[in-house]
Amino acid sequence: MKLLYTLSIALFGLAARFAALKSSKAKAFVEGRREVLPHLRLSREKSQKVFWMHCASLGEFEQGRSVLEAFKEKHPDYDVYLTFFSPSGYEIRKDYKHATWVGYLPLDMPGKVNDFLEAMRPNVAVIVKYEVWPNLYAALQKRGIPLVLISAIFREDQRHFKWYGGLFREALQSAEKIYVQNESSAKLLETIDIEGVEVAGDTRFDRVCEIAARSKSVPLINEFKGDATLVILGSSWLPDDRLLAGYEATSANAAYKIIIAPHEIGEVRLAEIESLWPSAVMRYSQATAGTITDARVLLIDNIGLLSRLYGHADFAIIGGGYGAGIHNTLEAAAFGVPVIIGPKYKKFQEAVDLVEKGGALVASTQSEFNAAMKNMLDLAGRNARSMVAREYCSAKSGATDQIVKGIDSLLNK
Repeated sequence: MKLLYTLSIALFGLAARFAALKSSKAKAFVEGRREVLPHLRLSREKSQKVFWMHCASLGEFEQGRSVLEAFKEKHPDYDVYLTFFSPSGYEIRKDYKHATWVGYLPLDMPGKVNDFLEAMRPNVAVIVKYEVWPNLYAALQKRGIPLVLISAIFREDQRHFKWYGGLFREALQSAEKIYVQNESSAKLLETIDIEGVEVAGDTRFDRVCEIAARSKSVPLINEFKGDATLVILGSSWLPDDRLLAGYEATSANAAYKIIIAPHEIGEVRLAEIESLWPSAVMRYSQATAGTITDARVLLIDNIGLLSRLYGHADFAIIGGGYGAGIHNTLEAAAFGVPVIIGPKYKKFQEAVDLVEKGGALVASTQSEFNAAMKNMLDLAGRNARSMVAREYCSAKSGATDQIVKGIDSLLNK
């Protein structure tokens, strides 16, 4: 099984090289790994102790970020080494200020992972959420490097729990600690005899609560909102935009203002949104204190502002629920902002919880979306949902402290 697995990884690498001839993302994936070892060796010569965190992509980084930063604050004598599997994470966080070195994880082949670990020599390896690489895990165990999985979440349909998943079960058994998000994950791991499991919750709660607590208002957004009710359509795709435009076409209630922060901000995408509100849209990059009050729809055409904007919102619509899956609901909920989401949310525990508790409404059709908008525009109902969202996030925080204490205990053995 291990031989077949390693062969499949080799074939994947070959396919990536062919794809790189046409795809810029595949090209970055391949070329980014070519210079990893020389740069890593050079950096490691200057480091005494190394805390290594690996994230598949940007979402996993945000999930593990609170642990990384809390550990670094507590242990300034450790240098942080950060790796990504995908270019989308690496390209955005390659200059992350708390990391001494940022690079790509090599493909999971014995020779490559051994060379990588020989170059890095981490004191501890922390892997966020999903990734199980059998050859890497075996190499870590052989070298006596403690492996910790954080914010992990497991489902019955994953290969670890199938008859053919023995290689991955063996890999999980090599981990010193596995911090899972929920009880159901812990019970699943118990069925395959995995030890060292603790239910810690989702570290993203700590991160979003910290962002909400430290967030400062944006003066230009205050000017835009005025005394109006403000709805934010966050991380939106075209189906999300169309639903909101569809509601406006059938509703006489326009006593609110809209901020739209699309998931992608290319010119074609921005023009799509502007075509749905032909006379009411102003781009954020073109807005001034003197002109922004003239707009009813503010279009955010930059990256990185959305999490702060939720602090100004009365309620939000979270995009993605009519495609691959909803985007981050916690950034809004941490501010006590109730949300409307599409039907593709059930893989996200926090969204399931918010729906059950009343902090989120689900809309699958235009009529359901219209009803959800009317519900959120009602002040009394919205305030009740807001309290649910805020209290839910507050109650779920604390995972970071539990995990950092656990890592400390491993390093002090």
